[in-house]
Amino acid sequence: MNRLALLYFGARAEFFFNPRMTSVLLFFTISIPSVFSLIWLTPYATYGFDAKMLMWTYDSFDFMPSCDRIITLLTSTFSTICYVLLLILVLKKSSSPGNKVHGGTRRRDTLLTVQVMINGGYTVLVSIYFMFLRPYYVPYTIIYNAVDILLCVFWNGKSPIMHLVFNR
Repeated sequence: MNRLALLYFGARAEFFFNPRMTSVLLFFTISIPSVFSLIWLTPYATYGFDAKMLMWTYDSFDFMPSCDRIITLLTSTFSTICYVLLLILVLKKSSSPGNKVHGGTRRRDTLLTVQVMINGGYTVLVSIYFMFLRPYYVPYTIIYNAVDILLCVFWNGKSPIMHLVFNR
């Protein structure tokens, strides 16, 4: 969001990112997911790891998969909209005829935008796979479950890898 605000509002973005507003934004950024995480403390949403099948399983099939799908769909939709807006703004600014941005800054903005889009795109694709494709079209065998674990390991390691690739 801060990247989108900086590109869209320019110098006026300082209103959103002064110390007070940054504290407010951080509070909501942390508290909203935490509220959803409280669901895991209830008896309606418990899960465990089945070591024989190499997979995480829900003990409460009725409630949690639906809740997870709704949260994932909302998050993926919001993220995709932000990334598309970000890409449009970066491309619009870099191609405008009166643009006085130096080549290095333009290149850095483009690389950062590509990095963010790859990061967000992978997150959205893996979320769609786990929430919508995996339960209905992929069999629950040890091989596919091991691939799922590798997807998660790569998911958690993609940010440092991309940082090393894009920022050398």
